[in-house]
Amino acid sequence: MTLSIAVFLLKLAIVILGFGLTAYYFIPGVIKKDYPKIKRAGIIFITTWLFILVIMIIEFTVIKTS
Repeated sequence: MTLSIAVFLLKLAIVILGFGLTAYYFIPGVIKKDYPKIKRAGIIFITTWLFILVIMIIEFTVIKTS
């Protein structure tokens, strides 16, 4: 039970940081039409979801083997 809470908190922290960074780059990029910032925001968004996916795969692998 403790492991699932720790994994949940890890995923929550990654999501908050990832979406915060995405908004930090995306909103000013759209306002100023700065396309490199918009591209960077997209890369951060995709990377955030990939991190979550990797954590979920590891989590289900650990649960399945235990």
